[in-house]
Amino acid sequence: MRNLLAKYLHRQIKIVYRYNIIAMEINMSNFEIAARQLASLYGKSFGGKSNGRYRLSSKQLREMLGRKRLYENDIEQLTRAALEAGLVLINMDSFFVVLSANTFVNYRRLSGEALSVAMSEQ
Repeated sequence: MRNLLAKYLHRQIKIVYRYNIIAMEINMSNFEIAARQLASLYGKSFGGKSNGRYRLSSKQLREMLGRKRLYENDIEQLTRAALEAGLVLINMDSFFVVLSANTFVNYRRLSGEALSVAMSEQ
């Protein structure tokens, strides 16, 4: 009897969990959903690499967002959603590049002195 009750409760918890996930995705914008898809692709193996940075065409991005055209505002909203997901989306005009935001953490920092020297050389 105890085992049967545990199975029943487990099944009910799974149903509630699935419902909450579906409800959460309904409340998410197309941009947030697309950013999640971009993040998922970042971790997948394709193009000869196990994971990591990749590029996608404007057409692929339009398909992902379910749009016929991409406007500047669309790209801006997707860029923000991607940043929230830990990704950087770079518009290269004819295609887009997806990188991890952590890629930039270890870049060298520009010092004030180096900036002053570079500006005085002009």
